[in-house]
Amino acid sequence: MIVTGILPPAENKKFWSLLGPSGESLSLPCADSGPFRIGLMGTRSALVKTNKTSKFAETLDKLDCPVYLVDVRRNGMGGNGSWGPLEFASLIPQMMSKRRSYSFYHIPLLSPEKRLLEKYHKASKLNSPLDLQGIHEIKQQLERQEVSFNKNIPEFAWQHWQIFQTEYKRAIPKLAIDVGRAFVEAAKTVQGIAVFLCAEEHLPDFDNADQRLQDDRYCHRYTLASLIAKSLSESFPSAVIELHCLRLGGAPEIHRSTEKL
Repeated sequence: MIVTGILPPAENKKFWSLLGPSGESLSLPCADSGPFRIGLMGTRSALVKTNKTSKFAETLDKLDCPVYLVDVRRNGMGGNGSWGPLEFASLIPQMMSKRRSYSFYHIPLLSPEKRLLEKYHKASKLNSPLDLQGIHEIKQQLERQEVSFNKNIPEFAWQHWQIFQTEYKRAIPKLAIDVGRAFVEAAKTVQGIAVFLCAEEHLPDFDNADQRLQDDRYCHRYTLASLIAKSLSESFPSAVIELHCLRLGGAPEIHRSTEKL
C-alpha cells in the first residue's frame, strides 16, 4: 500500500486511518492500553536451506496469536527480493494453522529512502572501511547536521551501519512511525503481534560482533521498532512493550520495555 497520510484516532472514532493517493483508506483499530508486541524477521537464513516457506509459516505459527505481517522492504516484492505475493499472500497463510488470523501488507514508506539504499550498496563494494573513531566522528556530524548527505561524507563511509542508521533516523518522517505504530496497536486489539519483515537475518549478540559482521547484518527494522516503541511509550508510559527478534530455524530473542529495545 502507498501511504500518503494518516488520521490519528479521534475521541469518537477508535481507529487509525491510513490514507492512499487516490482517496482510499485502511482503518486499523487503536489500542487503549498495553502490552504491545513487536516482531522483527528477516527472509534470509543460514540455518534453513530448504523448505524455507513452510519454515517461515511454522515460525509465525509458533507465536500462537494473530499476526500482522508488514513487509518494510523498499524493493521486496515479486522478482526484486526474497519471496513475494505468492508466498506471503497465498502459500504462508495456507500453511499456517487455521485457528490463527493472518494479514499481510507491503508498506515501502517504512523503508529507508532509495538514495540511502543506493549509498549503502555502492559503499559495500568498496574496500575502504573506516576505523571506529572515524565512524563515530561522522555519526556525530550527521546528528548535528554539520555535513551534507550528498557532498561531505566519503562514499565508502555509508557501508557502516552506525552512519546508515543515523541518516535513516534523521530522514524517516513522523508519518512512517505513526503508520508502524498503527499496525502494532491494531495487533494488540486482537491480542496479536505486528511482525516487520526485511531481508537480513537476525544476528544474536549483535553488540559483541565485529564491525564487518554488524555492517552486513544491520537492518533498519531494528531502528524502526525502537522509534515505534518510543512513540508508544510516550502515549502509554506504563505499558510493557515486547520485542520479538525472530529467526528461521532458531529460537527467538525477546526483549521487553524494561530492557534495551
